Amino acid sequence: MDGDTAPIESICELTKRLIPEGHCYIIVDEAHSTGVIGSQGKGLVCQKGLEDHIFIRLHTFGKAVHASGSIVICSKITKQYLVNYARPLIYSTAMTFSNLALIKCHYDYLASPEAPLQIETLWERVSYFYHKTNQLATISSGFISLPLPRPQSSIFALICPKSKSLAKFCQDKGVMVRAIVYPTVPKGLERVRVCIHAANTVEDIDFLVSSIEEWLRLEASRSVRL
Repeated sequence: MDGDTAPIESICELTKRLIPEGHCYIIVDEAHSTGVIGSQGKGLVCQKGLEDHIFIRLHTFGKAVHASGSIVICSKITKQYLVNYARPLIYSTAMTFSNLALIKCHYDYLASPEAPLQIETLWERVSYFYHKTNQLATISSGFISLPLPRPQSSIFALICPKSKSLAKFCQDKGVMVRAIVYPTVPKGLERVRVCIHAANTVEDIDFLVSSIEEWLRLEASRSVRL
């Protein structure tokens, strides 16, 4: 929910130092890193070069892949165990051909020369949104917690007590953002969640930031009148 990533290098180092070998199994959910983080979008584990230290890597086919389902990257023994004992797998139906074809097309694209350029564009947009939004810090007091922490993914959390108001204001202008409230997040940490996409243009981001700025100024003027 915060758009941050797990410190898996420190986790691997700590478990290796404190836990006897063979007694610790680390599972990493790569749902939001698939197609976004690491070379060819292979994920955080590959970016850190920790493939041999992670017991299971879970990559979902929703989100960036635009399909459904997921894959578990694991050892052959673990695969056989899951095939025979994982109830959700045993009692689910097979994927449709169209879904499998869509997944294959996605991974073919990630292996193509175009994908790195798309991923680079995404991170340029992420950086642009980060710097533009932080320029609003001087007028955000009491309304949005700024400055934002340095981005670790393409997800941003605008911590905002009036998150529903901000989200609706942006939605009414045609910007698709969502308010995340309690109990999904702790009380006091309600936020508007912003997910940047490679297809977003600089103009798109400028419009979003200007919408946030307009809402902040409206809220400030209401506070003064009260």
